[in-house]
Amino acid sequence: MAIGESRHQLKHDIRETSPEKRWSVSTGNIHSHTTRRVYQQQIMAFLDWVKQTHHVNHHVVVDAHADEWVSQYLRELIEQGKSPYTLQTIRSGLRLIFEREVASCVELPKRSRDAITRSRLPVQMDAHFQPKNWPGHILFAEATGLRRAEMRDLR
Repeated sequence: MAIGESRHQLKHDIRETSPEKRWSVSTGNIHSHTTRRVYQQQIMAFLDWVKQTHHVNHHVVVDAHADEWVSQYLRELIEQGKSPYTLQTIRSGLRLIFEREVASCVELPKRSRDAITRSRLPVQMDAHFQPKNWPGHILFAEATGLRRAEMRDLR
C-alpha cells in the first residue's frame, strides 16, 4: 500500500532510472483504497476457484503452480465471455501478488472503446429523461464530449 504517495512521480522516477524503455510501468504498490478492494475481491475469487478446481488450500502450493493456474483461470474466464477490461483487472491483481510476468502466455482480448456499456440496468437518475425530447442537446453533448454536470453548468 502506498496511499497518499504520488504514483505519477514514482512512475517518472522508474522510467528515468530504468535502462529499458516501455510504455507500461508498475510501481508495485497500490495507491488507492478502491484498487485494493477490487484487487482483493479478484484475488479471493481466484483462490476460491483454486479450492474448487484443484482442491488446494495451502498458499505454498498455490505459489508453486501460480503461472499454470492463473493461465488456466484466465482462459476459462475468456471462454465465459468476460469483458476485456475485467480480464485486465483480474490479471493485474494477480500479477501484483504473484509475479509481474504471471500468465504472460495468455493473450487477452483487445480492449475497445465501442465495447464499453454505460450500465447493465436502467439508471435511476435517467428515469425522468426522454431523449427524443432533447435531440439538439444530445447531439451537442455527443459532439463536444461534455458530461452531464458540464452540460448543466454551461452558460
